[in-house]
Amino acid sequence: MAVSEYVNIDPVVVGVAAFSDTQAPRVVNTASYAPHAIGGMVWARHSTAGYRALFQYAQGSNVASAGQFVRIQNGSAVVANTSDFTNFLPVGVACAAMNDASRYGWVLIEGYCDFAKGPASSLAANQAIFPTVYAPVSYTSSQSNSLTVMIGQPVFMAPY
Repeated sequence: MAVSEYVNIDPVVVGVAAFSDTQAPRVVNTASYAPHAIGGMVWARHSTAGYRALFQYAQGSNVASAGQFVRIQNGSAVVANTSDFTNFLPVGVACAAMNDASRYGWVLIEGYCDFAKGPASSLAANQAIFPTVYAPVSYTSSQSNSLTVMIGQPVFMAPY
């Protein structure tokens, strides 16, 4: 399975290319603009599994390949690391390589994801990877390009 199996179902958002595509900035009178609104979100459906997922548009940073776990920071997709396990920053899975600030693309931020790149170690079923990401089925390092995860969004409580 792959990110190419997700189909836009959001009737409000039009002009969304394939989620696995990246875009260069648009240039108008020598000024550069993002092709879509940074932070814009689109609902999609997995064409074979039927699950819904939420995608967010972001500017690139250091994402070398699709499937990498990223955190959304100031509108940019930045590769997540082990220190991100201790906080509740939004974590998602990059849908394409966005290895510099001149690339824009989509990040799956909520729902079923079957194209995540897994760690070099094994995971038990229902094990958390990040506070809002868990693997519903067991995983071994030999499956490094096909980790299935469920992604939720962080819940922030307002102080009293």
